[in-house]
Amino acid sequence: MGSGMHRPSAQERQKFEALHAQARSKALAALTPAHRALLSQVVGGLAVASDPDYRAAARRIDDALSASEKTQVLGVRDELRKEMTAMMGSNRPQGGPPGHPMGHGSRMNDPGAFLLMLSSHPMGGPPPHP
Repeated sequence: MGSGMHRPSAQERQKFEALHAQARSKALAALTPAHRALLSQVVGGLAVASDPDYRAAARRIDDALSASEKTQVLGVRDELRKEMTAMMGSNRPQGGPPGHPMGHGSRMNDPGAFLLMLSSHPMGGPPPHP
């Protein structure tokens, strides 16, 4: 983090972790058993790949999801963003930068990338190079 950014306290980190776990559960519940199995397979493949391709993995998941699953997953993403933004806004030092929770660019508009983020990284950190 840059010197001007707020470093979360242990209590804030616990809240973020709880929000992340809740979002992960909701997003997984939106998927069919076959698509949960596919997500597990894709995440496992990325974990052992010598040169993981996160974009291709996200695309593979997106291609498999139904329109309803995509809508539900993006709804979970929107809810998580809203909660994290509210939490960060109330904990941000006066005059500090607003920050952008889950501000990983346009890839978070992609249900597959969001599912990978929830499934692959503690606290929803971004993959190295999506």
